[in-house]
Amino acid sequence: MDHSPGAVTRRLRPLLLAVHEALSAGVRVSAAVHDRHGWNPTADRHLDHQLVRREAMERLRPWGAGPDELTDPLQARQLDLDTSTDNLGLPMSGLILRTPTDVLRVWRSDDGELPAAATDGLRAFYRQDPSRQLQLAVGPQPPRAAPGHLALLWADAGAVLTRFDLVRPCGHVGRRVQVDWHVDLRERLGRPPPDITLREARTENAPSVPEIGYSPSPASGADALSRRCRMATLLWILAVVLVVAGIVAIVRKQLLWGIVLIVVGLLVGPGGVSVFT
Repeated sequence: MDHSPGAVTRRLRPLLLAVHEALSAGVRVSAAVHDRHGWNPTADRHLDHQLVRREAMERLRPWGAGPDELTDPLQARQLDLDTSTDNLGLPMSGLILRTPTDVLRVWRSDDGELPAAATDGLRAFYRQDPSRQLQLAVGPQPPRAAPGHLALLWADAGAVLTRFDLVRPCGHVGRRVQVDWHVDLRERLGRPPPDITLREARTENAPSVPEIGYSPSPASGADALSRRCRMATLLWILAVVLVVAGIVAIVRKQLLWGIVLIVVGLLVGPGGVSVFT
């Protein structure tokens, strides 16, 4: 199995694109919830990360996404605090996805570094050790290649992903992780870097913005088409009323007023000359 950056990116491209879309939706949902309640995301980073993960899990259900037990304090013991890093994004932010060829762990990382090798599970993951199920497999079946272990590191600011890196670990020295390669997927997947001006939207002193409703799935498809049809019908009715009122005004010798109403009706109407199209 080829574990080079190019081969892995090509092999996992559909999954990586799905993860990028799911995390992007998650950070938008978290920003909307915090904006609605007037909360500061930095006051409770775990809530912020959990909201992102919850939305991403729902969108990645077809891929079998689940919480990552290695970094979830509700399912495993908390990682020992590492005073050399301020990476508070790990707890409650992890996801795990498995394919026949790879195991992908999705973690938030503000500094772009992997979590320290502080537990047996993390150390085995970084060493590329096969899973226990694969180690215990016996029988006449031909030997299977152990899936590669990969980490996908993400971070966000201003409801936009600012980091989307794929990392292949190759071991550890004590708590320090050794890395085979580390690539920025935004360029490889054709995702442009975020506009820095968008990052001020979630700061404490940012200017007020219109309230954002909680909408996990963007309006699209049949719902959006139905709303557009209803709007077009309302504009058409309004245009007819204005034109008829203009004709009546002309009949009543109010020539100027009638012309104005007819012109406004033509501008409002959804067909051809509408100012709304």
